[in-house]
Amino acid sequence: MGLHYVNMALVTDGRLDAAHPEIVIYEPLPNGGRRIVGADFLVFFADWHATNTAAPQLEGQLMHLIESPNRYGLPAFYTLHVWAWKDNANGSFVNWHPNVSCNDFAG
Repeated sequence: MGLHYVNMALVTDGRLDAAHPEIVIYEPLPNGGRRIVGADFLVFFADWHATNTAAPQLEGQLMHLIESPNRYGLPAFYTLHVWAWKDNANGSFVNWHPNVSCNDFAG
């Protein structure tokens, strides 16, 4: 999945903006650096539905609902991964990228 850098102010604002992803995804490199590979748009279910009736879409792409309980320990949320800087044979909007690894992360 890569390293997810989260902007909590954007996560908790209940809005979506294609120009400002809530999460930016990097892949660790063998030299210790990082390469941007994608973005993740995320909005909490309750925050979204406080002002919207339909499920969220971003640029016409329907977002995925992750119900609660979930492995992240978060309340239910919508998410959309966009693999914009590293091609994904499974598609640009799938949750997982088979060729993104954290094996080189030295934490």
